[in-house]
Amino acid sequence: MKLNFVNRTAYPKWNHYRNDLKQMLANTIRYFSLSDELAVSCVLVDDAQMVDYNATFRQRNQTTDVLTFVDDEDSHYLGDVIINVDALVRQAQAYNHTLKRELSFLFVHGLLHALGYHHETQADEAAMLAHQKEILKDVSKRSYRKLSP
Repeated sequence: MKLNFVNRTAYPKWNHYRNDLKQMLANTIRYFSLSDELAVSCVLVDDAQMVDYNATFRQRNQTTDVLTFVDDEDSHYLGDVIINVDALVRQAQAYNHTLKRELSFLFVHGLLHALGYHHETQADEAAMLAHQKEILKDVSKRSYRKLSP
């Protein structure tokens, strides 16, 4: 299992979450009984960068919390999960989640998209959320790390 972690934000403290993301990747691999040979990239960006990604690849000139780009050519490379940390912080505050919990949720959400799961219908969304809940069940709600520049 390989996680390529890239922090494109102005906040180096996000780098402290690399091991948490590795754990979520391991949990996902174990949950679905996938190959340990899998690799994925997780790229942390801000609102402005996410608008660029969304406009370029989805023709939507707005921000979003997570985008997933799948690599169909390499069976061992799931793809790229792009996470917007500005949206992550807003959502963590709105849902009273820790940053670790929200980051883990978004990363696993992106991984599920890479594995072919979607939430176009209520049934699809319910199935996807059930998988996320199981994969995330060991994420401590007390593991808050304050983000500062």
